[in-house]
Amino acid sequence: MNLTQSTPTAGASAVPDKTLKADLTYRPRLADLSPLNPPAGLLAPQAEPLVAPRTTSASDLKSRKGYAEDFLGDFVVPWPAPDTELAADVYPLKNAGDRLDYMHFSITMSRSRRLALYVGVNIDGDSSVEVKRSNDSWSFDGR
Repeated sequence: MNLTQSTPTAGASAVPDKTLKADLTYRPRLADLSPLNPPAGLLAPQAEPLVAPRTTSASDLKSRKGYAEDFLGDFVVPWPAPDTELAADVYPLKNAGDRLDYMHFSITMSRSRRLALYVGVNIDGDSSVEVKRSNDSWSFDGR
């Protein structure tokens, strides 16, 4: 590979003209290549075998009532119904319709984004208690 630089002539731009020449006809042969071996001690540790993620069974979550539309007494706040365009993106559930119910809240998931489309929560601030969560154990919802 040759790199040449020409000197600007009078009246020409002060930026030097650089030309890069490369032999594009050269093709390395597979037999000429050698593997790259990292120095000893730099190899990555062996990965642990993959374990299936923890999943909470649908029967364990069956007693969860979820969001209550009448939580505010006479001021009823119904669960939203998606319009026709959004309905196609609602994640379908095996036996739970389109809503996952948990303790005091519910969620409808987006199929395309794998995030919540909407969430409903019932919170009574006067009954609030602090719950220690130092050993939370997370799992997938089996519904």
